[in-house]
Amino acid sequence: MTTPQTPAQLVNLANAQQQQRSFAENDVAELIATNQGDDYLYDSTHDNFYTYDSDLGTWYVQDEMHIKRRIVKALDTFVAAGVLPKYQSSTVNSVYAMLQARMLKSLDGGRTSVFSTGKRYIPFANGALNSDTFEFEEGKNKDLYFRSRLFYDWNENASCPKFLQWMKDSLRTNQEKLIQAFCRALLTGYTSGERFLHLVGPGGTGKSTMQQLMIALAGFGSTHTSSLELIEMNKFETYNLIGKRLLLLTDESNYNKRMDVLKKLTSASDTLRAERKYGKEIISFKPECLVCIASNEHISSNDSTSGLERRRLTIIMDKVVAPSKRRQLLDVYDDRLEGEFAGEMSGIVSWALDMTYEEMRDTLANPVKHAPSLARTNIDALVFNNPYVSWMAECCLYAPNYSTLIGRGAARPSTDESEKGMYVKNAYSELFASYANYCKACGYKPAAKPRFVERTMETLNNILKLPNCSTTTLKGLPAIKGLRLKPYDLSSDRASHGPDRLPNPVEFAQEPDFEKWETSFQKHDTAD
Repeated sequence: MTTPQTPAQLVNLANAQQQQRSFAENDVAELIATNQGDDYLYDSTHDNFYTYDSDLGTWYVQDEMHIKRRIVKALDTFVAAGVLPKYQSSTVNSVYAMLQARMLKSLDGGRTSVFSTGKRYIPFANGALNSDTFEFEEGKNKDLYFRSRLFYDWNENASCPKFLQWMKDSLRTNQEKLIQAFCRALLTGYTSGERFLHLVGPGGTGKSTMQQLMIALAGFGSTHTSSLELIEMNKFETYNLIGKRLLLLTDESNYNKRMDVLKKLTSASDTLRAERKYGKEIISFKPECLVCIASNEHISSNDSTSGLERRRLTIIMDKVVAPSKRRQLLDVYDDRLEGEFAGEMSGIVSWALDMTYEEMRDTLANPVKHAPSLARTNIDALVFNNPYVSWMAECCLYAPNYSTLIGRGAARPSTDESEKGMYVKNAYSELFASYANYCKACGYKPAAKPRFVERTMETLNNILKLPNCSTTTLKGLPAIKGLRLKPYDLSSDRASHGPDRLPNPVEFAQEPDFEKWETSFQKHDTAD
């Protein structure tokens, strides 16, 4: 190469090198895009390259380093051919950026991911089933852009006798229908029911098998496993939920914080904020996954709102199987299924889809109607989780026509009250004092008085759904109608003790039958 003698020659040489560099980078990007054809794409929503696997019929993530490795190989070919003298890391990054633009695929001008094309389909090993029309399309269905497939075939005539018998042996009466509705919703992508499944019970009762079943129905690649703490506290965790059908939360116990993200995940209208670690953009998306939680006990949190409780679908699994009789029923791996239920998965899908859309929707909206035993299960969970419900069960009576003063506050008790074990003055005559006394006795942190009134009314009207409860005034002071406090000595009050006693609010919520308590209401439920 001739050494430039003048500034003009130096400028001309720099321009020539720049033109060669630009041409080479563009040429490399065009060569890679042409050779890969339609088997590669870039999705801007997920900020990832994807490669099509013709054997499995799925698109899988191709990470940045593998794409850059292909670029380096192409650049090495150009250098060997003498077209390009050398290249630097900036050349690789430049070609990488060009490939993102060249291989970009999206819908609606970039507003929708291309992977939403097949969201109304169930991808089986032998084809795809339209969940709206139930028409089956055989083949790999490349144009539907599936990122995972189920490991079994679609067969509408298949059966699952072993699975149905296991369900009957493991669940309480009529709760099989709740599982069937949840399974159908999981298969068809129905999230408008605003429910999350909570499996509660000791070890050896089948909770893990039930969760493995959910993974097998959603697909291993369409399932994300996390924890309550991660989804609530880690700002990057929600990004992993984009495009997933199932969120699995295992071995949960106490979580003494609010569950706002969990409520948004099970909402049909709320959007979530998603931020990718080291990513450039923050996006908002509407989650399209169902949530399944497993725990050995009811999960306690400080979220006492009705928004969480109305979404909970609690299934108690308390029939422990002896260790010597436990079997491998179902295990899901990234490439196969194992266990006795593996051969019945086609039948389990047919069983789930036998339920009509209208029946599934009604079951998820009104689970107690289809499984009456769920009413007691939900109330038990409320008593465990919600300090307002547990206080009402312990200290209050339900009297629709009776009014009780809210009280001025939690004052220091008198000497006589302290000797009786009270922490607050007027703990048996004023509602807020009773609540504060109960909280201090049981280890809860009492709420402020305005919040107490708000939460008490929400608990009465929206959680326990007791009729005729409202705020009112009594002798010119604020009061709540529908609640009556139990006295210190229960045996001295016929309304709290004996065959004609009044029900506590939790009792009445479990069986909201006025005729059953008619005599009690006639004797003791009078306006104060």
